[in-house]
Amino acid sequence: MGAKQGLENVVEAARLAERQELPIRFVLAGDGNQREHLERLADGCATLEFMGPLPEPEYLRALQAADVLLLNELPGLTETAVPSKLTSYFASGRPVLAATEPGSVSADEVRASGAGVVINPGEPASLLGAAMTLAGSPTDPNSGPEFAARTLSQDAGISTFAALLQQRPVTIHPIFNQKEGARS
Repeated sequence: MGAKQGLENVVEAARLAERQELPIRFVLAGDGNQREHLERLADGCATLEFMGPLPEPEYLRALQAADVLLLNELPGLTETAVPSKLTSYFASGRPVLAATEPGSVSADEVRASGAGVVINPGEPASLLGAAMTLAGSPTDPNSGPEFAARTLSQDAGISTFAALLQQRPVTIHPIFNQKEGARS
């Protein structure tokens, strides 16, 4: 739960769900430098639960038990790397809701997977509405796992790297070791 995730958006969506008495529960799992701040913001909110980090087998079961998996990013965040959690999200077969900039690399990955939807970040009402809609009419449960196997697996990575190497000749230059005055 870090600053770049902008999870205050989730807290506000949970409060909105509580005021509207909607049948939804948000769960934030893990730790991070923003967790205490978020817990204070969410104090007394019945539609938001915090969980500590889970060991891998329990984490995977928790993902599969969810109706929707949320990737929430700060508004304006476009040029960071794709969050590693998306690999687990896709593999779980659960629909992904990405509250991220439409032109971000995260949004591109979610759209390419066919396993979820992208909404604008920082809009709690949109987040709540999309979560309710996606839970009621989820994506194809095979989209995420198929995308993960095709593009995110170790085999896919090796194949992609090998194809790049075949497209361009690799030149290896000797490195001059200044301390020893010799090539290595």
